[in-house]
Amino acid sequence: MQVALQLAYSVLEMYPNISVSWIQALSLETFERACIEVAGVLGIPGTEDGKEDARKLIQRHLSKKMTGKWMLVVDNADDVEVMRGSDSEEGILDYLPKSELGFTVFTTRDKKTAQAVAGSSTLGVEKLKLMAAFDLFKKMLTRKDLLYEEATVSEFLMELDFLPLVIAQAAAYINVNSISTNEYLGHLCGSETNLVYIMSEEMGDDTRYKQAANAVAKIWLVSFDQIFRQDADTAYLLQYMPCIEWKAIPRSILPAVKPEARMTTVVGTLWSYSFITTRNDSQTYNMHRLAHVAARVWVQQKGLIVEMQKRALQHLSNIFPSDDYDDRET
Repeated sequence: MQVALQLAYSVLEMYPNISVSWIQALSLETFERACIEVAGVLGIPGTEDGKEDARKLIQRHLSKKMTGKWMLVVDNADDVEVMRGSDSEEGILDYLPKSELGFTVFTTRDKKTAQAVAGSSTLGVEKLKLMAAFDLFKKMLTRKDLLYEEATVSEFLMELDFLPLVIAQAAAYINVNSISTNEYLGHLCGSETNLVYIMSEEMGDDTRYKQAANAVAKIWLVSFDQIFRQDADTAYLLQYMPCIEWKAIPRSILPAVKPEARMTTVVGTLWSYSFITTRNDSQTYNMHRLAHVAARVWVQQKGLIVEMQKRALQHLSNIFPSDDYDDRET
């Protein structure tokens, strides 16, 4: 979202006459509501009495050459079914304008959706580097004196895995509770109870929509639920991973998905959501501790934690080698 926002400001700075519109794609309902708002801002008549479909009005308006140059940002396009639609219902893609004078930018956390809406014209957003993460934290922090503890701040940002959303939420928590970075770090590295609590705290963040969940845990839980609805194999793997250690997870310890190409897709989905990262050997993964805890909370909320622990134990019992000398490396 932040990349798209910066792009929008840059485009407006370079081309003051261009029209920039921002529309949510969380669902068909949010898309329709956003279209009504955009139609009002653009001064498109016909939506006042609700008789005209705002989605079609915007589509026709932006598709006309006389409208001029425009940029349309479709934000949070995370559900490929919402974008494509179905046999019985049109999707968001059916309502998007087409014109040589305009272009559409999508933001999504889902690789399948990215491929469906943009093909090869995709840009992956990498994890922040230390200085960029420091600048973001500085921008959002009220007490700038906390930045003088450089070693603590660096450790703090590393613990948050340089994730922008998590950094923003942590800064909000520090601001609201008037605590030091070191104290927050103590909660973060302390008991899981403390970690779950600070992750679940609802903090204001003016970079997100009012109706969107702000707490880090809640945002991740929304993503978990989306995966649960869309992909049974990936959801099962996501339910299994909280039952094992979150660091240095060998691919061979994960429940196998057949064929191997499908397993690669499943792992790739978790990576695209930033739930896991790949280590140097490409066959070993890390799951961020915060995501690991959030996934466990999610499995508990679904009432599946005991069942998954039993399944995980049975799986490990089946695949773990015997204590024969020949198996010592494995």
